[in-house]
Amino acid sequence: MLEGSYLKLKEARQIYEELIGYPVFQAKTQAKLLKTLLLLVMRDRELAVLYEENLEAVSSLIENFPALDNFRKYINMASAIPIAQNMRALPLRDFISGSKDEQTTSRKTITTPIDMEEFKQDWINTKTELQQKTLQDVFFAYLYIAHYGPRNISTLDYLNEKTDLSPLKELYADIPLIQYKLAMVPEIDTHALKKIKEKDQDFYEIYYFLGLDALNKGLLLPAEENILKTYQEIPESSACIMSLTKIYFALEEFEKCLEFNQKALEIAPKYRDALLGKGISLSFLGRNEEAIAVFNTLLELGYYYIGESYYWTAWNQHVLGKLDEAWQNVETSKNYLIGHYEVHSLAGAIAFDKGSLIDAEANFKESIRLNPQDYDSYFYLGKLYGKREDWKNSGLYFEKAAEGYSIEEQSIKNKILEIEESSLSDERKLRMINRKKSLLVKTRLTKATAFYNGCAGYYNAEMYSKAQELGEEALFHPSFKEKAEDLLEAIKNIKNHKN
Repeated sequence: MLEGSYLKLKEARQIYEELIGYPVFQAKTQAKLLKTLLLLVMRDRELAVLYEENLEAVSSLIENFPALDNFRKYINMASAIPIAQNMRALPLRDFISGSKDEQTTSRKTITTPIDMEEFKQDWINTKTELQQKTLQDVFFAYLYIAHYGPRNISTLDYLNEKTDLSPLKELYADIPLIQYKLAMVPEIDTHALKKIKEKDQDFYEIYYFLGLDALNKGLLLPAEENILKTYQEIPESSACIMSLTKIYFALEEFEKCLEFNQKALEIAPKYRDALLGKGISLSFLGRNEEAIAVFNTLLELGYYYIGESYYWTAWNQHVLGKLDEAWQNVETSKNYLIGHYEVHSLAGAIAFDKGSLIDAEANFKESIRLNPQDYDSYFYLGKLYGKREDWKNSGLYFEKAAEGYSIEEQSIKNKILEIEESSLSDERKLRMINRKKSLLVKTRLTKATAFYNGCAGYYNAEMYSKAQELGEEALFHPSFKEKAEDLLEAIKNIKNHKN
């Protein structure tokens, strides 16, 4: 137990469970087994292991050995440790239950009035009592660090003091279990974790936290490498699974992202974060009907991701040409996703395709207000004003769109160079570069379209100098070279005629 890795704790549980079957060992073994189970309960929270097998074993143990009843307070503290840092900080059951009726009584909202003075005094007494126990027992030291350290749910310290963990660092200098927990507060100490890992190769959960530190710094490949090491040994950790979904989404590897979201759903079929990730992955993979079905499931579950579900349903319906349904859903999403420019940008595109130019204009302008870098909305407004023959505004918005796409083009080129210089495998590198090159071709075409349409808009508005400026940019794309030359020749003739 002192070694403290998840695998060693599981081994210790197995040994104690075998020993407790013999009456002669029961008196000495029952408390050790209970402490081991509670350490596993806390480690389950750290790694977001959604199964509650260890907590259920605790309840069963106390039923069989009433002498352990005085541990109930510590059981409540251990089970109240929040779930892994990069997961939603909700009770585990909330990932699984789909309705209030499915929640256990203890998980439902408490409406009984709380005596705050009594609560405060109990809080102080518990902290003081546990603080004293930390000096004699590693279990209580771990519980104390987990519950009262800087990363915990007890944000109010009624003693008006900062929890000092330095005495424990010295007292348990040679105990990996405690050194591991201390390395997590007040933030992840990667150096300390690496030292522990060097001494104990079975401490696979350390790789997860090294990976999480890398992920928080935007270092996707080191994050993936480390988190996969933990996942291979502790596949029940949904923290590992969901971190990998984030990595694969950021790398635009949507098949892998979908695969790991599905793994999470095999653990908990109503896991909302995984359902959302699955739906978005299916959307980007062009499996639109399947994606809509996933978002319908999220809407049926309720509580969380309601706005996101309506938005992505509308996104997929727009792709499928189901414009009336898409419009209804994107409008509903506005009630939940306040201040998100993407909602207004999508609403504008749907309204434009429906021919509702007034709604389209209002939504595109709101999107640009929320995010001046939403270049697609500028492009759509250029088209919209062209339909109205408001040529000056058409030229203006197409010009802004073209400027934005020029920035995006350079960003894609930089990303390609970054991938080429990365430590990715050749196969993975080629796949990612090909995707970026395909995106680069589309962006260049859209940019040239914006330059040419902007040129035409300014030409019709008789703003010939601006028209010439944009027309010369459109010349660089082969799809518009001939058209741009004709328009530039017309501009030249008009200018010559004036002169």
